[in-house]
Parts: sequence; structure tokens; C-alpha cells
Amino acid sequence: MTPPPIAADIEFFELRKSGGRDVHGFNDLLHKLYTTPETSSLPYDRWYVTEIKGYKNQGKKTVQHEFILATVQGPGKNNFRYLRIHRRIQKGSVVSSPTTDEQPAAAAAAPESSAADSSDMESPTTGAPQREPNSIKKRALDDITVSKDPRSLLKFGKSEVVEHVTFPTSHISLPQLAVLTRCINEAAAGYHLATSNCYWFAYTLSEALKQKHDGKVIESNSKKGTWNGLAVNFVSRKIDIPNLNERFMIEWDEFVNRVCCHGQ
Repeated sequence: MTPPPIAADIEFFELRKSGGRDVHGFNDLLHKLYTTPETSSLPYDRWYVTEIKGYKNQGKKTVQHEFILATVQGPGKNNFRYLRIHRRIQKGSVVSSPTTDEQPAAAAAAPESSAADSSDMESPTTGAPQREPNSIKKRALDDITVSKDPRSLLKFGKSEVVEHVTFPTSHISLPQLAVLTRCINEAAAGYHLATSNCYWFAYTLSEALKQKHDGKVIESNSKKGTWNGLAVNFVSRKIDIPNLNERFMIEWDEFVNRVCCHGQ
């Protein structure tokens, strides 16, 4: 008996059903997909990233949030999905005693929010820089949401494009994108308003993809990485992009080996 055909977008079934997953959970979903007998023959590059757009989301008050919208192309003609990838605060979580390289800068970035996470933030009453405690930080929630309609991923407040990058010659596959986002989370698992915030996450993901996959910048405006016109000091949370990409290659090899060795 001939087995039923595999759906063209089976990679997103669980992600869509759950309404989104954190980057670690999405890695687990893909690992399970590639180790399930019925879908183990799926090539990793069935879906791949063709472009990313960085968005700045203007909230209802003064809160501004930056995130990445990735366009991924799959099998068949004009078969696209859109992934919203961003960082926010994980509710009810605290990470204590950050390491030296994760200490916040003197000037804090603005709090950020979407409809889902605004209750975790305290909006400043003035534009003055805020100093963050050195000993306590929240845990970051870096998550991925999928949709056939990119407009549905821009529904929280007014969003505008602050960067547009295409990848005409080198593509990153869907599972590679998942592993890369997990690497970024592991590089800074704590959320600091001053450093490892949504601006930092969007910047790091964009730079890693551009450097590794010859990204062509179509648009980049001065609002990127700013809050009310002021540059955000996330760059004080140093990250070596070439080193991050090297770490990504190690973790990608580990992902492939785990899939290949599953059940042995």
C-alpha cells in the first residue's frame, strides 16, 4: 500500500498548532520530525530563508519593540511561509548573578512590549536613561511564530521596516535557522533592558545571517536599534559574530549527528 504523500508544509504543523514555540522547542520539533520514520527522508533544505526584514513595532504607549520577519520558501510554486522571530521577557523567571560579560551598561534601552508581554515591563515616565540591577535579570523568551500571511504577524501596534536583507546566492535552511536562533539564545539566555534585549537579538540574528550567507542589504534606516531617536546601548553586550557563526556550525553538525544516530 502506497503511503500518503507528505504535506508540503509539515515542518510547520506543530508550530502552527501550538501558536508558536521558543527556539529550543522548535529545534526539538524539527528533530522529532527528521527522526520519525514517515518523515525521516525529508531534506533539510526543503524550506529555506530567502529574505529577512527587521521591524520596529510602535506600541500603544511609548514602548518600542524590534523583531525579525523571515520569509521562507518551500516546495512547489510560490510556496512561502513567514516566521516572526523575536525576544521578550519570560514571565515569572529570574536569572541571578550574571557573568561579567553580561553586565548591563550604564544607559538602559527602552522597555519593549507586544500585546503578549507588556505586563512584564515597566514603562519609564521620563526619557532619562535607566540603570539596571547587576545581580538580577529576567530569563529571555526567544520564540518563533509562523503564518501564511505576514500581515497577521504585524498585528500588535504600528510596525515599520527598519532593515530588509535578501539572500540571492546563499540560503540557510529552516533547521539551520532554528539552530542559529538557539545559539543566540544560549549566548545570552538572560534578558537585560540595557543589553541583551529585543534590539540586541534582532541585530545579532541579522548580522549572523548577513555575514554567513552573503546577505544583500536592500534597506536599512536610522531608526534601527533606536528608541525615540536615541541609539540603544545593546552593543555594550559584546558578541563576536564570526565566533557565533563558528559555534553555529558546531551545533549544526551536532544536530545532524543526533538525527543520523537516532535509534542506533
